[in-house]
Amino acid sequence: MRYEKELVNEMEKIYQLLNELQYNETKYLLEVQINQSKIIKRLKALQEYNEIDDMNNAVIDRKLNEILTRV
Repeated sequence: MRYEKELVNEMEKIYQLLNELQYNETKYLLEVQINQSKIIKRLKALQEYNEIDDMNNAVIDRKLNEILTRV
C-alpha cells in the first residue's frame, strides 16, 4: 500500500513537470511567433526604404548624366 502511494506521488510529480514543460514550450513558441512577426515587419520597412533609395539614386543618376552631357 505504501509503495502504491509513493508511486502515485512520483507520477503526480512527473505530470506536474510535464505540464510545466508544455507550458514553457507553448510560451516559447508564442514568443518566437511574435519576434518573427516583428522581424517580418522590419524587413518589409527596410525593403520599402531600399526601393525608395533606389528611386532616388536613379533620379540623381539621370540628373548627373544630363549635367555631364551638357558639358
